[in-house]
Amino acid sequence: MPAQLMAVVLADNPFAKKYPPLTRPAGILNGFQETGKDGEFSFVGIPGRVMLTVRIERVDRFKLVEPDPKYPELFTERGGFQSYSTFGGGIMPVQGVWCQVIEAKESETELTVNVELEPAPKTL
Repeated sequence: MPAQLMAVVLADNPFAKKYPPLTRPAGILNGFQETGKDGEFSFVGIPGRVMLTVRIERVDRFKLVEPDPKYPELFTERGGFQSYSTFGGGIMPVQGVWCQVIEAKESETELTVNVELEPAPKTL
């Protein structure tokens, strides 16, 4: 399904200083990048922790995003929203319909991520 994605280098990523030109993943220039019609996407990033976020037009069809449960230490509530810290001192709210921390090893040249969205709960 078509979607938009955003990849953000996290504040605690030890590789960010080693790859300064890629602290903003290539192919994602201003916020979100459009996927193909089939939902496939690719971008050039750096090793270490990167937050991958997905949003779609019909957000009401899917369960709203929650912070990645594998990394609770990365998320803080700010102004009623769950947020995370980015490399360079930024703060981003958790947004969209899916997010996950991607932690690529320096030796990896390609990483595949499958995004599975949960349908929204039925309302009576």
